[in-house]
Amino acid sequence: MAITIKNDEEIELMRKAGQILARVHADLAKELKEGMTTKEIDRLAYEMIFSYGGIPNFLNYNGFPASVCVSVNEEVVHGIPSEKRFLRSGDIVSIDGGVLFEGYHSDAARTYGIGEISEEARKLITVTEDSFFEAIKKAKPGNHIVDIGKAVQTYALSNGYSVVRDLTGHGIGTALHEAPNIPNYKTFFKGPRIRKGMTLAVEPMINMGNYSVTRLDDNWTYATADGTLSAHYENTIAVTDHGCEILTMLPEEQESRFGIKQAGKEDEAKEEKVQETIVVSGSKESGKAEEKNSSKIEESTAEADLEAAAQAQEAETKIDDKAEKTADPKEAEMEDKKEEAVPDLQPETAQPATEKPGKAPFQTLTPEEKRARRELLFEDD
Repeated sequence: MAITIKNDEEIELMRKAGQILARVHADLAKELKEGMTTKEIDRLAYEMIFSYGGIPNFLNYNGFPASVCVSVNEEVVHGIPSEKRFLRSGDIVSIDGGVLFEGYHSDAARTYGIGEISEEARKLITVTEDSFFEAIKKAKPGNHIVDIGKAVQTYALSNGYSVVRDLTGHGIGTALHEAPNIPNYKTFFKGPRIRKGMTLAVEPMINMGNYSVTRLDDNWTYATADGTLSAHYENTIAVTDHGCEILTMLPEEQESRFGIKQAGKEDEAKEEKVQETIVVSGSKESGKAEEKNSSKIEESTAEADLEAAAQAQEAETKIDDKAEKTADPKEAEMEDKKEEAVPDLQPETAQPATEKPGKAPFQTLTPEEKRARRELLFEDD
């Protein structure tokens, strides 16, 4: 599979898919609590993604039976949500999900602590997240893919942790998984040279013990071989002229992380709900945000607004029809759009799809309320 280079219009669509996913992660984080099941997390993610106008691209992907992967404690990735798995105080839970929006994908993962977690678990989560930000300093034109993985491994090892080797990051765009694979460790080969317009899912998977993993009997879930904790952190990025843009972080998250707020239009700088992203340059010293006009959502024309409204209405009709389990031939068309899986997400035996969720708070919004949510998310202040 060849590496695809995206133009500004394609990256804009990926930016929108990324902002939907970032908002869903932020919303899910507020709902996590002791006693809930991992299946409840999946139901919430399903409802939230549709409520923002996206499609959960993990659902039925090569047979995966849920909208998000939910992996607890020693589970590394691809955990199947279950009604029987309850979250307990002290657990750490990794949530990995993606959104399809107007033909383009986003992919991101976060690891959270439930209730009171140990200092060791807290440090693991922090180091995993920090290893991502160390890695993307190398995601700039002229470097090679190996530079990303080497940065993850160097940082993780310096903190006493190991890096999973059986699973990798990947390219992303019109398919959920595209070339190139992105190992989180130094490889013998340099890999492709990084170019502007590449869109990549960089996802460190860090273990507290040994790097070895094993696949469980469900043929999806990977867990640490020694039973120690594992954490996962992922974002979709787009390579720019001098660094990269993080597509799956909200503006407020980036402001908190980098300590600066990217400026919007001068006459509207007082507004706080601008959908912008920070460009991370190749060194810590030069890690200030660069103004990127392409990071701002372009104002829609009247014709585009009408088309978007029609698409939103059609999507809402499909969702309601699915929830009420009425026959709809368009569902088959949606399923036909699922992309071919890559090796790191292929089970030996496909799992049957789970029962379709019924209506819940996010799905019972009126069409006007759903449009308002989308307009607020993509508001160009």
